[in-house]
Amino acid sequence: MIRIRQFLIMAIISVTIPLSKLDCGSAGIKNGNVRGTVLSADKKGLSGVSILLVRNGTPPIIRSTISDADGIYVFHNTPVGKYSLGYSKLGYKSILANHGNTEIKTSPENQIRTYVESGASIRIPPVMLDSFGPFGLAPVSLNLIDQITGEPVVSANIHLGNQSNNNSIVDGKFTMKLTIPPSEKSLDPVNLRVSAPGFNDLTDHLTIIPKQENSFTISLKPLMATLEGHIDFSSFPFASLDSVTTISVANIPSNLLEPEIESTGFFSIRVPVSTQTNTRKFDIKIHTRGFHPITIPGVLAPEAGATSILQTVRLSALTTPVRGKVVSRNGLSPIASGMNQAFIKELGISTSINGGMYFFQAIPTGINLTVTVFILNSVGRIE
Repeated sequence: MIRIRQFLIMAIISVTIPLSKLDCGSAGIKNGNVRGTVLSADKKGLSGVSILLVRNGTPPIIRSTISDADGIYVFHNTPVGKYSLGYSKLGYKSILANHGNTEIKTSPENQIRTYVESGASIRIPPVMLDSFGPFGLAPVSLNLIDQITGEPVVSANIHLGNQSNNNSIVDGKFTMKLTIPPSEKSLDPVNLRVSAPGFNDLTDHLTIIPKQENSFTISLKPLMATLEGHIDFSSFPFASLDSVTTISVANIPSNLLEPEIESTGFFSIRVPVSTQTNTRKFDIKIHTRGFHPITIPGVLAPEAGATSILQTVRLSALTTPVRGKVVSRNGLSPIASGMNQAFIKELGISTSINGGMYFFQAIPTGINLTVTVFILNSVGRIE
């Protein structure tokens, strides 16, 4: 019975060896400490950096820690041996540790190495990590407008990078948020695709800067339709009024309107199409030199193809009286005769010549006209 008690006492004593003794290897070798600091490019302590400590040998020893608010890190109780250190943080270029047989992706001069001696406290020189540049959340707003009229486009399907949106919050403004990952390259342009009813599809690239508002105005080219109509030139058959006639529509440049006017008075213009959700109406203005301007209000644009304006445009001339005196080649007044006449070919009108004078009551202004006269001279010949 006495022997059993002695055995129990010895067992209790065997588990009360001081913990410090366990840190010693063979022949009294003690573990050491490794400490250091990680800095950003502005030489300030960089927090949140993951540090890896890897002992090269068999078996390998791998430990990890994270730098504090001042960029400081410490590995306590580190066994003796050769070590490599690795550093990584999202948005920064990593420094990789040598994992023994693992392929090393960094050149030897970029590796951080140290040797821990028995009981030593090793201080690693400050390590600086290079930033990849900006990354993170990027709010984006796109303002869609009609390239021709400048009106907001309120219905569209937008794909920007991996985000999409088809709802305008107000007046053609679409918003979304992108996450820009860190990259060793400069900021890569983000693919943009826009499709909207009544417009040509658009493909483009935008450079999005994270952590700031990104606002872009995107102009969409509308699909075009044709409006056709007729101007009544019949009262002036020889005046070539097509050459002195212009057609315009507010907010549409004349080169995009592509007006065509024939000598017969038939005309055509190109305007942005209507859609099921956007009915477009245009006021068409017609101006012929020498005539009152004419406006055809609220002409409905078709959804495709062409449409005819049923209203025939009738011209109303801006007129002035025209009078003149006629003499024969010898400078004498013509003999009184019903043959004495003055003609304006372009207008198809004539008037008599009395006492060597002719008079037209109302002649359109601003257009080129020619007066032709026939008189009976003093010797009875027609000039």
